[in-house]
Amino acid sequence: MANRIKVSLTDFVEFAIKSGSPKLTRVRQVKSRGPYHPAQDFWKPLREEIVQLHKQRRPKGDLDKFLNTLSDDKKRNRYTECVEGYKRFLGRKTGRWFPPPDANWLPSGLRIRVSPELGLRFNGNRFVIKLYFKAEKLSKNRVDIILLLMHQVLERNVPAGTTFAILDVPRGKMFSDVPSHSLLPLLRGEAAAFKAIWDGIT
Repeated sequence: MANRIKVSLTDFVEFAIKSGSPKLTRVRQVKSRGPYHPAQDFWKPLREEIVQLHKQRRPKGDLDKFLNTLSDDKKRNRYTECVEGYKRFLGRKTGRWFPPPDANWLPSGLRIRVSPELGLRFNGNRFVIKLYFKAEKLSKNRVDIILLLMHQVLERNVPAGTTFAILDVPRGKMFSDVPSHSLLPLLRGEAAAFKAIWDGIT
């Protein structure tokens, strides 16, 4: 596993939904970016705040207090939309926290971390949720790929009946339809293509 190329789930999905030369561009961007650094992760503070909100069983209004602590205008503007969307999603629900599973998908020399941020119980039902923060609306392709990999990699690590979901945070909309596993060979092919392009870039 040590020699496998580490690729984030987001980067792999962005690669898989593109066609033609943009695939090459995406791999080149990933290869030149270097290792993950928290300072370059725009959404990290908000992602962690949402996690802590549920872990500590705090009211959703604390997200507004969090916004008031931000000094970066760009973050405050983008985060505000997401906070409003997340509060709409919660509504009157009180989610009880449990640790979400995470694991690696290991196709064709890649190591893709599948790590949903939230494990929440609503009315006794368990949900494992991946958060999506971008302003661009979630496409069906993105939803299908992410949910399929969550099922493929994480299903063995949760009790039967657990629902896997992806939350479009700015719009407060959750997607949880069970994807078709017939897409899996296609994703394996995309992973092989990613590895081939990576190896061909000098």
